[in-house]
Amino acid sequence: MLLAAGPAFALSFTLFFFGPLDLAYLSRTDITYSPLEILPVTALVMGIVFLALLLAASVPGGKLHAFLVSIYTGGSLATYIQGAFLNPDLGTLDGHTVIWTQLSTAMLVNLAVWFFILLVPHLIHYFSNRAWRRFVMLASAALIIMQGVSLSVKMIDQKKIDRENAGRYYLSKENLFHPGKQKNVVIFLLDTVSNKDIERITDAYPDILYQFRDFTRFDNANTRFMYTVPSVIDCLTSYDPEFTNFDVISHLEEAWKNPKAQAFYSELKSAGFQTNLFVPANLISVRSSDLLSYASNLKEYGSDISINRTALQNLFKLSFYRYLPIAAKPFFNLYTDDINQVITNPNALVDQWDFVKQIMDTDLVPGDSDNVFSFYYLHGTHTPFTLNARGLIEGSIERQYQTNAIEQGAGFLNLLGLYMWRMKEKGIYDDSVIIVLADHGSTAGNFFYDPQPIFWIKPPNQRQEAMEITHAPITIQTGLIPTIADILGFSAYDYGETVFDVEDKPVERWTRIYSYDENYPAAENNRNNVIYEYHYEGNREDLIEAFRGDDVKIYPMSKNIFDFLELISVEPDEI
Repeated sequence: MLLAAGPAFALSFTLFFFGPLDLAYLSRTDITYSPLEILPVTALVMGIVFLALLLAASVPGGKLHAFLVSIYTGGSLATYIQGAFLNPDLGTLDGHTVIWTQLSTAMLVNLAVWFFILLVPHLIHYFSNRAWRRFVMLASAALIIMQGVSLSVKMIDQKKIDRENAGRYYLSKENLFHPGKQKNVVIFLLDTVSNKDIERITDAYPDILYQFRDFTRFDNANTRFMYTVPSVIDCLTSYDPEFTNFDVISHLEEAWKNPKAQAFYSELKSAGFQTNLFVPANLISVRSSDLLSYASNLKEYGSDISINRTALQNLFKLSFYRYLPIAAKPFFNLYTDDINQVITNPNALVDQWDFVKQIMDTDLVPGDSDNVFSFYYLHGTHTPFTLNARGLIEGSIERQYQTNAIEQGAGFLNLLGLYMWRMKEKGIYDDSVIIVLADHGSTAGNFFYDPQPIFWIKPPNQRQEAMEITHAPITIQTGLIPTIADILGFSAYDYGETVFDVEDKPVERWTRIYSYDENYPAAENNRNNVIYEYHYEGNREDLIEAFRGDDVKIYPMSKNIFDFLELISVEPDEI
C-alpha cells in the first residue's frame, strides 16, 4: 500500500486537484467565485479517486500489483509532461475548427512519447525490482512536490486577491420577467444577427416579421467592432475612444467611466428607472463591482451559494482535456459560463439561455418599480444552434448543431414576439421603447457575408401596419444611448446624434477587426497582435469591398485579445 500510495496520489492529484484548481486560478478574473472556494470539493473528489486507485493496486499482489503501480507512475508522468510541454495550439476555445487530419504526424509522435513514458516503469521493474521501487517513489514525490509548490504559491496569491476584493457580486435574474408598471425601455441584443440572416429567416418563415410591424428597421447599421467584446459594452456606454493601441481590459474599465455613460445612467436613476442588465458580467466588466453605480440587479454574494455538479464536471472535463494525448482529445464546446457556474447563487444570471429556458412558463408581472430599463443579451444566430423555430431547445445546449442558424434566429424572433404579446396583455406595450439589435454581423466560414448588424426600434405609441424601413447609415454603438435619452426627454448632457437624426446619404464610417500582422511585435501565441480599421461609405457591399482593399489603419494590441476572449468563450470565427 505504501508503494502504491505515491503514484496513486500523484495521478489523482494532477487530474482531480491541481488541474481544476489551476484552471480556476488562471480564470480568476473571469469567474465570480474564488478558486479557494472549490478547494474542499476538489480535495474530496481527489481523495475518493486516490482511495479507489490505492485499493485497486493494493489488493492484488505479484505481477498485477507491479503492473498497476507502473501504470500509475507512467500515467502521472505522462499527464504532467503532456500538460506542461506537449500540447500544441489547437485554437482551444477560440472558435477555430481543428483540422485533425493535419495533426496525424503530431498525434503519432505524441503517442510514441506516451508509449515510451508508460513503458519506462515496466522496463525498470523488469531489470531491477529495487531500482523500480526507488524510481516509483522518487518520481511520484517529485511530481507532487513540483505541483504542490506551484499550487501553494497560486493559492497564497489568491488569498491576497480575496482580501483586496472583499465584495463579490453577481447580476441577478430575479427581475428577468418583471417590467415596469408605467415606462419601459427594453433592449434585446441578439448575438451575430445580420440583415442577410433576417432575409434568410423571412424566406423560410414569410410571416415572422408581422409581430414587429410597429418597428422602424434600419437596414444599413454599422458596428464599431466585429466582436462581441467590446461591442456589447460599447452599446451600453456609447464608448468611442481615440486610441493608438488597444488593451481590452483597459477598454472595459474605461468604458463605464466615460461622461456619456455616467450621465445617461445617472439620469435614468433620477427619472426613477430600475436598470437591469441581463448579460454575463464578464462580457461588460473586468470586475463585477465596476457595475455598482449602473446595474440595479447587481447583488453581493452571501452565504446562499451552491455547487453545480454539472459545471464542476465541466471543469474536470477541461482538466482532462489538458492532460490527455492529442489523439484522445475530443472536440467539445466549453463556455466560461460552464466554469463560472461551479459555485453560484440560485438567483444569479447563469447565461444567455436563462431567458429561453424560462419565458415559455413565466408570465410578465410588473414589479415594484414604475419605470424599468432592461437589457437582454441573447444568443441570436451564434453557435451552438440548439433552438428550433418555435423557440424550444432541442436536446442539449452543449451540442453544436442540433438545428441551424435560420431555425434558431426564427426561434428567438418568436420568443421576442411572445414577450411583446405579453406586454400588450399587461397594457405596457404602447408606452415602451423596444429595441432589437445585434452586436455585430455574421460570417460564413472564414469570410464576412454580412458584417452589418440589425437594428430595429419601436418608440412609444408607434403603431403601424408594416415595418418602416430606412437606409440611414447609423452606427449602433454611438447612436443607441443618444436615441434613448432623446425619447425619454433627458437633457442634462449632450448625448449626440440619435439614429433618427441621421440622414440617408453617404457618410464615412469604420469597423475594426482583430488580426495578425508580421510587421508588429507578436502577441502571445501569435494569433492576434493588431486591429485593422476599415473605412467605407455606403452599405454592406461597400464594407466588404473595403475588407478586400489595402486602405486600412492598423493599431497594435498591447495584449492578445484571446487572453480574454478564450476565457469568456467568445468564438471569433462565428462572431
